[in-house]
Amino acid sequence: MPSKLSVHLNSYPRNVFDVLERMQPGIVKIFNQSSEMNIDEIRRRCPNTLIVYRHYSARDYREPADRFFNEMRDTLNKLRGRGIIWEGINEPIVETADDARALNRWFVRFAELMHNEGELVAGFSWSTGNPTPDKWSIVLPHLVDAAAAVDLHAFHEYYKQNGGQTDWRRYREFERALPAHARKPVIITEAGWDDNGDPRTGGYRGKVSEQQYLEILKQYDAALMQDPYVLGATVFQWGDGAWPSFELAPMIHLFAAYVQQSGGGLVTPKPWPVPTFEPTFSVTPRTIIAGQTATLRWDIPNAREVRLDGQRVDASGSRTVVPAQTTTYTLQVTFDDNTTQTLTQTLTVTPAGTLRITNVTFSPTTLRAGDLLNVSITVVNETAETLQTQGPNPGFVYEEGDTFRSRGCAEVRDAYRVGIDFDGRAASIIDHPYRWGFGAPLAPGESRTITGAIRLKSGRAVKYWAGIVREWVAWLQDRQGEQMITVTGGLSGAVEITDVTLTPTTVYAGEVLNVSITVKNGTPNTLPTQGPDPGFVYEEGDTFRTRGFGEVHGAYRVGIDFDGRGWFTIDHPYRWGLGAPLASGESRTITGAIRLKTTRAGNYWVGLVREKIAWLLDRLGTQRITVAPAPTFTFTATPSTITAGQSATLRWEVTRATHVTLNGETVAASGTRVVTPTQTTTYVLRIVFEDNSTKESSVTVTVSESSGLPSLQWDARLDALGVKLTRAPEARAWRLVSAVYQDETESGGRHHIYFQLLKADGTAAPGVRLIVDWKDRPPQDAPAYVTTDASGQANCPIWAMLNPALQNGPYFARIANEPSDVVSGMGLPMNRHVNFVLTYRFHLRGE
Repeated sequence: MPSKLSVHLNSYPRNVFDVLERMQPGIVKIFNQSSEMNIDEIRRRCPNTLIVYRHYSARDYREPADRFFNEMRDTLNKLRGRGIIWEGINEPIVETADDARALNRWFVRFAELMHNEGELVAGFSWSTGNPTPDKWSIVLPHLVDAAAAVDLHAFHEYYKQNGGQTDWRRYREFERALPAHARKPVIITEAGWDDNGDPRTGGYRGKVSEQQYLEILKQYDAALMQDPYVLGATVFQWGDGAWPSFELAPMIHLFAAYVQQSGGGLVTPKPWPVPTFEPTFSVTPRTIIAGQTATLRWDIPNAREVRLDGQRVDASGSRTVVPAQTTTYTLQVTFDDNTTQTLTQTLTVTPAGTLRITNVTFSPTTLRAGDLLNVSITVVNETAETLQTQGPNPGFVYEEGDTFRSRGCAEVRDAYRVGIDFDGRAASIIDHPYRWGFGAPLAPGESRTITGAIRLKSGRAVKYWAGIVREWVAWLQDRQGEQMITVTGGLSGAVEITDVTLTPTTVYAGEVLNVSITVKNGTPNTLPTQGPDPGFVYEEGDTFRTRGFGEVHGAYRVGIDFDGRGWFTIDHPYRWGLGAPLASGESRTITGAIRLKTTRAGNYWVGLVREKIAWLLDRLGTQRITVAPAPTFTFTATPSTITAGQSATLRWEVTRATHVTLNGETVAASGTRVVTPTQTTTYVLRIVFEDNSTKESSVTVTVSESSGLPSLQWDARLDALGVKLTRAPEARAWRLVSAVYQDETESGGRHHIYFQLLKADGTAAPGVRLIVDWKDRPPQDAPAYVTTDASGQANCPIWAMLNPALQNGPYFARIANEPSDVVSGMGLPMNRHVNFVLTYRFHLRGE
């Protein structure tokens, strides 16, 4: 995909024209350099590039715009008529309604003066972060006339070391808040890295490498690509020694190579697209339990009046609701053009259930630190409906000290689970979906007993009791089962961990996390160890079992904890053994792997298990591991068989991919495309995953020709461009029998539609007139007409761009004044020189 990035030129460095010619940028910014020869040289080498010019002035928008205009008149006289986009006052600061009204008057007048000269104007040139969000509602209503008067809207957007990407795509909020008639194409006339505006300290240099800065700029480029109405962005700056921390010269060839390799600069032909936004109305969450709240949110651009269930509200807003039953909310909208629309959202309300604990048992009442306290809890559903419960089957080992985490709130929503409190110590210790689940839904009147264990670490006497955690509230109801449990102290270890390595830091669910652990015997004696040689694969979620205690006695082994999720997962003789006895002072490295199942990011760490105490000593090796979903993909065609002239929908969804192409064209990871192949066509989806593995998937759309039509040879690459064939309904007509696409490697540098016309007997058809027309052709323009020569051939050059992502080729062709099939959607993909070769034959249906 061609790039939207270019350079902000503060002067003309020695190699500037060569670099620009390599890049062929979609836009370039010139700051106060009024040489018409240099402007003409840029235009000669980069004929499709938009040139933005800023005249430096100390004047303010509170002065008349005529003064600014007169000040730049000499520059205007030198550069007029070159299709330049002129900026006005730079980076105005508006904080009050009076400021906004003054700026509005300034740009309305400046646009009037420049338009009288036949020149284009970019309005506002907002500095990064301005106007601030708290000022939008104050100033924006007073800027509508100015926004409508200018030709484009200009913004400055920067990356910040501490703020990151927070300033990116701020133009969206500005354009969305404007009425439709005032929205305009957007240009980013300053971009890059700026921490504080200081020429010597604000830029990227000295903070990141040139390659790292390029990667940040690539991310910004990708963000801009999502908005077709953004014509380009110029990175500040190249060529001014007074701004050393921003200077692009050291990396200009790296930057230019990226733009060049992307396919050059993205050139958007006129008419430039303007921002459009759809009304939105949502409810979050969509389902609640009676007594819970939900939030309605709406945003209606260009609305004259908005009513929520009959009550007038602002065009954008939110409301918290607490319905007692399932409710449908209605938003009635009247737009500025007097059209209306009704939007609805339904919030489903389920009754609040009652889940009660009927029995709690803790055993034994006396145990040692590191041992398990067994818990048995019986619950009964006392409602008249089945309660939806979540979480795994019971039986997991919970760890004393594991507390309810904020992420658990959302996960516990609409669920009923059991929590354990340790003597009222600071917070209730409760389950989440990886703990203490009830398993299947609980029917009315049904009782269920869940069992598990708590591993107790510290030696003390405490009261334990159980309660119900209901909905998403982190507190315990129905406190029952109080029992005093006495825990005696444990022993210290004699083996220490000296090194831990966990790799990789990102793995797919179901894959293994490699672990390397070095231990050292710090005692004067040889330590007897048990268990097989190391190297086994451990499964996340496999827990220490009761029988393991006796087997671990006198042994030293390694345990792994998963983000403190409630139990220590440790080895036993069938896992992670140290092998042979460990001599005094001896170090040994053991290696193995953990197969990670659940998709999440968490801290993993290791410790030693000694003697018969199931607790971890020498906690070491904390490392953040991200477990990503395994890559998946689907690719379908619906329907898979059509009749000529019908359409099918290709649908694909890919995860964990870095690049996806459809028949060679780069596409989003998930999407759809409507195709109308005129012959049986196979579509190929090629995927490059994050681990650089590749996969190809294909679907075939079978085309059965309508009765009586001639066979057709159709180049499948035309479908990716959006080229379509429309059959003439008449029985006697010129029929397309072949359509061939010649890309830039096959076209010989030409950019034409080539025609070959054949009579019914297959011989050449001379003297046939054809028409090449285009969408949205102004009435004062005429379409192109060509006539076949003695060999039945003709051709017509084409000039307008086609964006493959939008499939917006403007050209369509047919035989003039006779019934004919029509080929439409042709154009030059991102201005690349290509040809379309069309063969027609006169045909009577059924012959």
